[in-house]
This record gives sequence, structure tokens and C-alpha cells, in this order.
Amino acid sequence: SAADFRPQHIGSFMWSLAKLGMEPSSDLASAISRRTVECADDFDPQDISNLMWALAMLGFEPGGSVSSSIARRTLSTIYSF
Repeated sequence: SAADFRPQHIGSFMWSLAKLGMEPSSDLASAISRRTVECADDFDPQDISNLMWALAMLGFEPGGSVSSSIARRTLSTIYSF
């Protein structure tokens, strides 16, 4: 389940969906969004890049809590990119 996903799983899963051109269902998007917020502090630069690329390709707006969580993590890892 999405609750078991680690940041690498989230980034890779969303990247795969975007690569295939498949939008997540609203239930799946909600579950992934919740999990992203829960583990945002564990995202590494590659996970962030994969997730953000996927969201852009899908035209998906993740919402304020996901955006701010990932933005905070990006700022804390900015020199690792």
C-alpha cells in the first residue's frame, strides 16, 4: 500500500506513471500525497527530481501540503543536486 512507500518508491512510481502517460486515480493521488508529506524529510535529490518531473509531466497539482513539504526538503538539500 502507499503507506509502505519510501521516498524512492514514491518518486519512481510517479515517474513510471508519467512515463506511461497514466494519471493516478484520485484515491491513489490522495494516498501518495499523504505519504509524501509524512516522509518528505527523507527524500533525497533524486527522489525529489523524479517526483517533480512526474508531477509536471502529468500536469498534476499536488496541493499545498505536498508542495510546501517538498519545497522545504528541496531547500535543505539544494547543494546536493
